[in-house]
Amino acid sequence: MPHITGDEPLTLEQHRLSTEGFNKRYGSKIIDSKIVKINSIRFFIFQYQEGDEINLTFTPDFRNKSTTYCSIKYKKPDEEKAEKIFNTLLNNFRYKN
Repeated sequence: MPHITGDEPLTLEQHRLSTEGFNKRYGSKIIDSKIVKINSIRFFIFQYQEGDEINLTFTPDFRNKSTTYCSIKYKKPDEEKAEKIFNTLLNNFRYKN
């Protein structure tokens, strides 16, 4: 096993595992958890439910040991509208050069 110093960049796979573990420990219902590639950028997409609220989030690949986090929280009756907004944000996300 390689020596870990804490200076290594976090990968989306590591972020996914820790996010799933945290949510399972605290009783959130995980609806979906996946890594996808859109417009040459990898994203971790995570959807979970707490009570009557659903959270839909995405995190793009880490760059310079940091990332962006987008989250939309909604109730079931607003699901179609929330997913439309989420997909618009996701499909139009770009890193500034």
